Amino acid sequence: MILETSGQKMNDKTRLEKDILGELEVPANVYWGINTQRAIKNFKISGKRFSESFIKALAQIKKACLQTNLELDLINQNIGKAIGRKSDESNKSCVNYWL
Repeated sequence: MILETSGQKMNDKTRLEKDILGELEVPANVYWGINTQRAIKNFKISGKRFSESFIKALAQIKKACLQTNLELDLINQNIGKAIGRKSDESNKSCVNYWL
């Protein structure tokens, strides 16, 4: 899928992203992009939230996968460490957002 992030801020709270379906405003303070934003907008099925323990467990699994890939030299060390730092930040903000 073709994805373009213009980085253009609509205001202090949103940024404009573009894909083959068009443009969409995405909150400026989140790490996800246009595809996740479309899903949030279009699939508000139940309003139920994941439990905090589930979100934290998922974050731990993803971090373990990253560490394994780093140990196996499947990811550049500098890039992997940067992903790890951003992942830690994202995990903290996602837990707060999704609960």
